[in-house]
Amino acid sequence: MLLQTRDLAVHFGGVKALDGVDLAVDRGEVVGLIGPNGAGKTTFIDAVTGFVPHRGEVLLDGVDIAPQPAYRRAGRGVIRTFQQLELYNDLSVMENLLVSRRGARSEHHERVHRLLDRYGLHEVKDSFPEDLSHGRQRLVSLARALASDPRLVLLDEPAAGLDSKESLGLADPVRGLARDGAGVLLIDHDVDLVLSVCDRVYVLDFGKVIFAGPAADISGSDAVRTAYLGVPA
Repeated sequence: MLLQTRDLAVHFGGVKALDGVDLAVDRGEVVGLIGPNGAGKTTFIDAVTGFVPHRGEVLLDGVDIAPQPAYRRAGRGVIRTFQQLELYNDLSVMENLLVSRRGARSEHHERVHRLLDRYGLHEVKDSFPEDLSHGRQRLVSLARALASDPRLVLLDEPAAGLDSKESLGLADPVRGLARDGAGVLLIDHDVDLVLSVCDRVYVLDFGKVIFAGPAADISGSDAVRTAYLGVPA
């Protein structure tokens, strides 16, 4: 298994943002993490990537990386996106991708050009992110995540701010990350996107996992309908 968390916990004072979360993501699969606002979803990504102190194990290929700082986890191929795009607005689209690459310069450009082609960004490679539509900025963010050749990609609401058509248009790019052999964890409030793209889904509520299983089984869970979908059990 590529990623496994065991009894992962994050406390902010007396508030248990995460309370003993066990979750797994393997190579080549897309796993969803959904739940109500405040359930602990972004905190989970923060913990896995080393942005907040936490207890419990974060295993990457069986090695506990919990003691390592964020930059070392990133160096091991654990890459995240943010709800706020965090693009470099003073750099071109192509330069945004190049800053994520390591290795020989020729390898930089070869991979970046492939990503520009894949995400339909080649024609705007010299543009600045702020001059693009919000949907295209989201694609730049995904392409930049892939530019570093990650092992594990954690996507924090990539469809935020997109309409339903643009949101579903992210399905193939997200599956493309898995097709490239990465493990993908997807957080998003767009349930249609999550159910269309994910192999398995976890549901958080008040920092605890209340459902874990195939995406197709989610509608049959009384706990999910009550806590997340707003349907009485």
